Amino acid sequence: MRSPLSSLLNLGCRLVFVVIGIPVLWVFEAIYPIRIGELLEDRIGHLASNTELYVRLARQSAEKPAGKTIFFAWNPANRPLLEIWKRYLPIVENKSARRFFIACRPFISRTRFYCPLPNIPVIEHEAYLNEPPVIQFTRAEDERGRAGLLAMGVSPDDWFVCVHARDPSYIAYRKGFGKAENQSSYLDCSIENYIPAMQWIAKQGGVAIRVGSHVANALPDCGPRIIDYAKLHRDPFMDIYLSARCRFFLGNNSGLITVARIFNVPWAAANLCPMPWVGKAGWRNMDNPKLLRRNSDGHIMTFPEIAAMGLLECYGDEPERLRMLFTPETYEKLGYTWIENSPEDVLAICMDMFDMSEGRPLDSEGLRLQDAFNRLYTMGYTHLNGGGISPRFALLHRHLIEPETTMQSDTPSASAPGGRS
Repeated sequence: MRSPLSSLLNLGCRLVFVVIGIPVLWVFEAIYPIRIGELLEDRIGHLASNTELYVRLARQSAEKPAGKTIFFAWNPANRPLLEIWKRYLPIVENKSARRFFIACRPFISRTRFYCPLPNIPVIEHEAYLNEPPVIQFTRAEDERGRAGLLAMGVSPDDWFVCVHARDPSYIAYRKGFGKAENQSSYLDCSIENYIPAMQWIAKQGGVAIRVGSHVANALPDCGPRIIDYAKLHRDPFMDIYLSARCRFFLGNNSGLITVARIFNVPWAAANLCPMPWVGKAGWRNMDNPKLLRRNSDGHIMTFPEIAAMGLLECYGDEPERLRMLFTPETYEKLGYTWIENSPEDVLAICMDMFDMSEGRPLDSEGLRLQDAFNRLYTMGYTHLNGGGISPRFALLHRHLIEPETTMQSDTPSASAPGGRS
C-alpha cells in the first residue's frame, strides 16, 4: 500500500505533466514531434528483447517518424547493454525523470505522445527470424570480449556454447525484487541436469560455458572445457558478448537467453513452461517443455490431455487468460506440479542443436512427432514460422504426444499371443 506522501508526490507529478508537459509537447508537435516512452530495463530479457523488437520493426516500417522518440531508464539489469542501446536510441537515464514518468504513466499512456515498446508475442516474431541484428560491437568491445575469452582459457579457434539454468538467487539479489531469502519459482531448474550436455559438448571439441548472474550452486570440476563463468569469471559486459558469440545458447525461459535472440544466435530452451510458449520458437530455435504431473495419482499428463484442459494454447489477444496461465497458483489449485527435464532430455535438445549447427538432417520420425505436437495448437499451427520441440525429446516422449498410437502398438495382437510374431 502506498504511503500518503507517495500518493501526494504522484499527484504533484501528474499535475505538472498536465499543466506544463502536455502544452509543451503540443507546441513541439507542429515543429518537431516528440514521443516519450520507457525502456523495460529492470530485467535483462526485456531490456534486450522488447527494445530490439521495437528497433527492428521501426527499421522495417516504410513510414519514418518526423521527430524524435525519447526513452527513460534507470538502474538497468545490465549496465553495458543499456550503454550499447544509447548508440541507437535517445535515452535519458535519470532516477528523478524515471520516477516522474512512472508517476505520470496513467496519463501519458492515454495521449498521442506515448510510445510503448512492443510486447514479446507468444509465437516468435518474424522480425527476430528474418531481420539482421541491430547491435554491432565496436572494435574496442570486440577486443575486450576476445580478451575475456582468453582469460577463461577459450582460444580464438575454439567454438563454445553458453549454458544457463534459471535459479532463484538472482531475483533474491536484485534490489527491488523478491525478498531477502531465495524464492523458488516453477520456472527454475537445476544446473546439475545440464552437466551431461556440457560434457557432451566438450567431447565434440567445444567449450561449455555456464553463464548466469548470482547463481546458487557452483559446478563440480569437469575439466578445462567446462567453465563455470557464472561463479568464477562473471562480468556484465561478457554476459552480452558470450551470448552474442556462442555457437548456440542452451538455457531455459530466463532473460539471458533472449540476449542470444537479439544477435540472431540459435537458442534451445529446455524446461520451458507454461505450455503456451512451447514449440513456437521458430525455424532457428527449439525447446523442450517441462512435464505436468497430476498430484493425486502421479500421472504425467499427455499433451492432448493438457490441450483438452485449455492449458496448452493462448495468445496475446487473451491477456487476462495469458496472465492466468503464467501464474503458478493456477496449477497449484488444479493439483498439478511441473516436472523439470531430465539430464537425458537436456542432452537430447543439445544434440539436436549441434546437428542443426553442423547442417546435419534431424531424425525424420522425430520431426514427424514434432509436427504432431505442433498440430495440437489448433489456432496457431499455421503461424509457427517453422521449428518446434526437440525431435530427440519427441522420440523420448512419443507416448505423451501420441498416446493412442503408443497404446495400440503396445497391445498384443490376436494373431500373436504375448506380442510375438
